[in-house]
Amino acid sequence: MLFGACVLVAEDECIIAMDLADTFESAGATVIGPAATVREALSLLATKPVDRAFLDFNLADGEVTPVMEMLSSKGVPTVIYTGRGLPPELAARHPHVTVLRKPESHKRLVTELAAARGKVLPECDRHGSGPPLCGNEVIQGDNLCPHSMQHTVSTI
Repeated sequence: MLFGACVLVAEDECIIAMDLADTFESAGATVIGPAATVREALSLLATKPVDRAFLDFNLADGEVTPVMEMLSSKGVPTVIYTGRGLPPELAARHPHVTVLRKPESHKRLVTELAAARGKVLPECDRHGSGPPLCGNEVIQGDNLCPHSMQHTVSTI
């Protein structure tokens, strides 16, 4: 279900982090991390390609908001896995983020991560001569890119 995806995992509880990594690897993903801190997650994002992210909201050094902001700016589909949910103002700023309340089954974690949608990035190759510069896939479908009728916009 996650075949070929590079998934950033950020979770500060060691046993949960190892379980998440094993679950996503069993579903075909390559796991980046797990990161136990916001600082570590940001460092991984700066050096590793990430297709999807699965984040605990509260990490060892604070709330994961800076990581969410960076992922959102790149259009990376993100799932927040938390015991309490997102603060309303953060949920309003990131309506594309999937939020799951702990605990959940492994099957649901994988299903939700595979189905997660990132923020659609509008930039593309406006000349129609190559793939969109934003990294979105060029696929056939009804969701045509507003900048070029030869491209379709999808999430990363």
